Amino acid sequence: MQKTLRDLDQYQRDNEAYHQSQIQEMKMWYDSHIAERNMLYFAMDKHFSGLESEVEKRGDEIMRLKSMIGHDNLSSGDFFRELLIAHREPHEENLRKHIIYLKNEMESKDKEIQDREEERKSDKKTIEMLQETLEELEKEREEERKSDKKTIEMLQETLEELGKEREEERKSDKKTIEMLQETLAELEKEREEERKSYEQTIEILQANLQKQQEQEMELKKELKGEPEKEREEERKSYQQTIEMLQANLQKQQEQEMELKKEMKGELEKEREEERKSYQQTIEMLQATLQIQQEQEMELKKEMKGDAKTIQDLERIIEALNNAYIALICSQ
Repeated sequence: MQKTLRDLDQYQRDNEAYHQSQIQEMKMWYDSHIAERNMLYFAMDKHFSGLESEVEKRGDEIMRLKSMIGHDNLSSGDFFRELLIAHREPHEENLRKHIIYLKNEMESKDKEIQDREEERKSDKKTIEMLQETLEELEKEREEERKSDKKTIEMLQETLEELGKEREEERKSDKKTIEMLQETLAELEKEREEERKSYEQTIEILQANLQKQQEQEMELKKELKGEPEKEREEERKSYQQTIEMLQANLQKQQEQEMELKKEMKGELEKEREEERKSYQQTIEMLQATLQIQQEQEMELKKEMKGDAKTIQDLERIIEALNNAYIALICSQ
């Protein structure tokens, strides 16, 4: 399109330059012939005026000439007119021929001017067609810009809706994390109560064992002859019970630690997955936003290019109109 406009502009400049040169050449030719014709008229008037004054001065000589050529019956005025006509006729004939030649040349130049006028009218129609094409192109560009604007608005609305959904998901995840933390706190509380219960039981058993040992010592003093074997078995039973309870307490503590680790690992895993999901969503939104910005930049560039094309065509049309008006005025 830009190349076509440049070619049209160059064609218009060349055409106008050619028209101007032709018109200038015609004016110079016409002025020279008018000057030549005026010089002929002036020379003839001067020549005949000189003849007339010379004849009037030499009346005697005219009378002598009359007698020599045998025109005694003519008056001096009649003789002068015949002599003037005889001398003027060849010049008038040449002048008539030259005027006819000038008239034919002027008609030829008028026809050439009419042809140039037809060419200018054709060029004007071409320019009008280009203006219509440009207006249609501008309408299409305007419709495309409106469509692109609607698309951008739809994308922005979709992005806002997606942001709202992500916000709701974050709130939901936050509530889930709070619930898990509350559950973990309750579980820790229960475990703490169980530990206290086990510790109290162990303390009671240890107190009972110590009391039994003291009673045993007293019974030993009182009953030295009673078998020691039964007392030893009873001590062993108490000791096994204490060891079993301590083992159960230790096992429970180990299970509690493993449960904490598992819950902590699952929570970290969930948080990691959540972070990855948020990161992917952010990257997708950033890519979408970048694409939208690039599309907006391209649309702005196209709009600037269309505006520049319109301004160039308007300047070309204005220059052609001014040249056309100047040409009409010069004619």
